[in-house]
Order: sequence, then structure tokens, then C-alpha cells
Amino acid sequence: MLKPGGLFLFSTVGPDTLKELKAACTTIDNAPHVNHFLDMHDIGDLLSATNFQNPVMNMEMLTLTYSSLTNLHRDLKLTGSHTVLSETLQGLSPKHFRKKLASAYEVYRDDEKQLPASFEIIYGHAFGSPQKRLHRADKSGMVRIPVEDLLG
Repeated sequence: MLKPGGLFLFSTVGPDTLKELKAACTTIDNAPHVNHFLDMHDIGDLLSATNFQNPVMNMEMLTLTYSSLTNLHRDLKLTGSHTVLSETLQGLSPKHFRKKLASAYEVYRDDEKQLPASFEIIYGHAFGSPQKRLHRADKSGMVRIPVEDLLG
């Protein structure tokens, strides 16, 4: 909920998040194993297209390091992260895939014997439309914005 003219603040991850993991996966097969995330410019465009005013975006890269790929996977699971892509592993059992992935990820091990995991963090804000309602509420009072309105 955002009152007319209210400030919308958010943070999300960008397309360079887990770039090392994505690259390691591509050495095994062509299926996407890491979610796709929107670029900050696309997010700004979507905000403008949905009548938000003066969107401002910024980003920073954070790199966490891990002693093993297993520890990275554990942290991702603890944050509630999971892949929502529809493709499944083809021709490799999950155990066999993890073994190949751990081997492929080793090329990123640094001088301190740590494995990096990059996170592109996008920060943004925009002001809501000064209009009272951009869309009509249904009987329950819920305002639903069709996907088509977001994509233009």
C-alpha cells in the first residue's frame, strides 16, 4: 500500500548476482541454474511505466567469500533462496551435477583459498502518483495491476 505521492523504497538483487555460479554452471550444461534478475535500468523503466514519479536507482557489488561451495549453498538456502526456473537437470543426477559444479567453481578460488560469490545489490526509490488511484479496486478492496500494464 502506498498513499498518493508516497515514497516507495526498495532493494533487490541485479543480474550480476552469483555471476561466478552462473559461469561455472555453463561449463556443465546450457540450462539456466541461477535465477534471472532484472537490470536496474529495466526496473526504473517499469516504475516510470506504472506512473511512479522520479525513479532513482543505484547499485553496488558485494562479494562474500566461502571456504567451499557447500557453504555457499547452505547460506543461500538459509536466506530462503531457491531457483524458480522451470528447466530441470538433463542427463546428470543432482549429486553428479553438484560434484561437477564444485570442480568448475574451483577456478574462482582466490589467493586466500576462498571462493567468491558476487551479489549485485540494487537500491531504488520513486514517488507514487499524486492521483488517488491508478487502477480500480475489486469488491474486496484489492487493487490488481495486470502484467500487461507493467510491460507496456
